[in-house]
Amino acid sequence: MIKIPRWKRWLSYLVEQHLESVEGSLNPSLHVSLVNGRYQLSTDNAVYSFDDLYDNFTTAFEQTNFDDFKPKSALILGLGLGSIPYILETKYDLKPHYTAVELDEEVIYLAEKYRLSTLSAPIQCFAADAEIFVSICSDVFDLIVIDIFVDDKIPEPFLEAEFLTQIVRLLDKQGMLMFNHMAMTAEQKNRVDLYIEQVMRPIFPTCTYIATRNNRILINSSQFIR
Repeated sequence: MIKIPRWKRWLSYLVEQHLESVEGSLNPSLHVSLVNGRYQLSTDNAVYSFDDLYDNFTTAFEQTNFDDFKPKSALILGLGLGSIPYILETKYDLKPHYTAVELDEEVIYLAEKYRLSTLSAPIQCFAADAEIFVSICSDVFDLIVIDIFVDDKIPEPFLEAEFLTQIVRLLDKQGMLMFNHMAMTAEQKNRVDLYIEQVMRPIFPTCTYIATRNNRILINSSQFIR
């Protein structure tokens, strides 16, 4: 576990404190900073992780009915620094067994160095292509979260109906799927709308989404929304 000097944590509320930069296998620049007392993982074009200030999932989880839905197992495709398990553990006291899949080994290194070691939930990380992992995995999960980006774009294979069909196979019949999409521009919003109608709704007829500041989190069923 990394020990951050108290003065640097306090100063981060005034000025971003750069901690480390590495060159990833997919991202030429990965930056870890301390911002407002939180760990932030970013590339030159996007924020990948930001503890409980990772607005996309902070907002989505606030609208999720965790009174009735308490996942025991979770699959995370696209790890970042581990904002998703961090939010679920610190905000909702949820500690499912996590399987985390991340293609970039440097991202896993940073996640384990800065955040995962502070959590008590069991987290098993795999450095693997999520498309291949999903196709060969035989486990079933209560919660599946897809947060796969290269910079600010979702790679095309993860937008195909075949990939979503594989996800269905891994999702418990009472399980929840959350799929993060960019929706900052009009073009991105139109693209998400088309994806919902042409790909997702034929597979999940009651699917919906939660709008965040710059993204839409697609949900397989409206039953999970408060």
